Amino acid sequence: MTQTTCKLITAVTVGISGCGLLGPDRREFVIQVDSVAGPTSVPANAAFEQFFHGLVGSDGCYAFKQFNVTRSSTSADVTVVGEQVTGGGDCTTLVVYLNGKALTISPPFSDPFTLRVHQRDGGLLTKIIRVE
Repeated sequence: MTQTTCKLITAVTVGISGCGLLGPDRREFVIQVDSVAGPTSVPANAAFEQFFHGLVGSDGCYAFKQFNVTRSSTSADVTVVGEQVTGGGDCTTLVVYLNGKALTISPPFSDPFTLRVHQRDGGLLTKIIRVE
């Protein structure tokens, strides 16, 4: 192939993908959590839930994707991951919130159990849960 042909193919491919014609573009990001609700005291042998609140995104192109959790018997480090999709069509104008998205935490637990939520700005939101 000539250099001109390669440049043309590259330009067309980049142009098409930039317009979303090859499918939507997806970008993951860390959701900033405002608060975590749920029990502050739990039995040692039963799973419990914590409910996360915060802004996911400014329109329907944003969505909650998953909880990334690293566990030990004394703590859980949680990162709440969102996804922004662009180039796949129109998005609603509705603001998207976590609205109490539930995370189930299963035993084993040791007292005290620390829930650490990693924030987009690098900070931590920490909650202590007593284990009875």
